[in-house]
Amino acid sequence: MMERTDLRGATPPQLLALYADILHELRQRAIIRSTNNPAADYAEYLVATALDLDLATNSTAGYDATDRMDGTRYQIKGRRPTMKNPSRQLGAIRNLPARHFDYLAGVLFAEDFSVARACLIPAAVVEREAIYIAHTNSWMLHLRDSLWRHKAVLDITPAVRAAAHPEVSQQIAGTVFSDKPQRHSDGEQSSTPILFIATDEQTPGIAAPQTIYEFSRFCFKADVIEPLAMHDSFRMVTKRHGTFQMTKRDFYRDFANVVSTDSYQRARLYHSPTVPKKALPYRIADVDSTGQ
Repeated sequence: MMERTDLRGATPPQLLALYADILHELRQRAIIRSTNNPAADYAEYLVATALDLDLATNSTAGYDATDRMDGTRYQIKGRRPTMKNPSRQLGAIRNLPARHFDYLAGVLFAEDFSVARACLIPAAVVEREAIYIAHTNSWMLHLRDSLWRHKAVLDITPAVRAAAHPEVSQQIAGTVFSDKPQRHSDGEQSSTPILFIATDEQTPGIAAPQTIYEFSRFCFKADVIEPLAMHDSFRMVTKRHGTFQMTKRDFYRDFANVVSTDSYQRARLYHSPTVPKKALPYRIADVDSTGQ
């Protein structure tokens, strides 16, 4: 990790020159797409990376990215509150009733541009929560904490944070701890994911996932799932309920209620005594498919 530079002795022209150089380097790396305030561009980059979206051109009106799989449109906005200006007001939302986007992705940054919180807000919720400003002919929305408690709003903070630190995500997702899966004891809630690289022989006819984890019953492990890309798949092997496999995109879409729970977000583990009905299409084996 680079050491932070003491800038107190630099002159204003030197600081501005350094700022310009930083913006240029971020643009060269495709982290930002302009040399304006980087919060907006950085938010677009992080959300597109986290959700595996295609960024639209800068001239596209009404949305910033699309899902190449189903065409879902996302408007992406970032806000960096500071001690001098703690406002969480997002940039103006234009022509909201026309529904040019399906979801608004909002990213709150800390002063150092680390990700504080991020969420996906359906367009219908944006319409209800935003305030129309007549003199700008636009709608205003604040990223208040209460938005994250709305049942239709999806907390994507872990995925966006992982996008900000790809080196950590790759290290976790690519780690092989053993040649064969190691089983957790019944009810164990280890914070260290037990991962191994799947082989096709384990489940003939099923594509090998990026990662596999085990638990005594149906569960979702945030430390295993969150570092994955949206198109990556994971496999859950349980003693009681069989084996399940799905992509992270499937998980976020069909189990949005799980993603937002305290158990998943804070304890990093959500488990259920029974198999939810919506999980049944993802069951690939009724019994442990590892043969152990």
